[in-house]
Amino acid sequence: MRLMCQGANLEIILILTSKIPMFLSNTLLQIIVLLDLLVILSIDITSLLLTITIEQPAIIGILSIAQNINDPTLLSLLITGLVIHVLIINNQLIANLI
Repeated sequence: MRLMCQGANLEIILILTSKIPMFLSNTLLQIIVLLDLLVILSIDITSLLLTITIEQPAIIGILSIAQNINDPTLLSLLITGLVIHVLIINNQLIANLI
């Protein structure tokens, strides 16, 4: 079950980066994709919770940088990336609990 969930999460990232190529060209959006990959690589629930705890200040910093840039397209894509990040975290938690 855990392997299927990791595969589904990788497919979500592949769809995101293929449909919106800006996720591979913008540095702030690349960080969100890397955080997604870190969450997927978390093997058990302890490492997943540690990853989530460590990445919180990075996400807050990314959001403040995006607000200072004042680009509405970048901000909307960043919010989309964070929603998908939460979805991947949720999938990983469910896979580790089952």
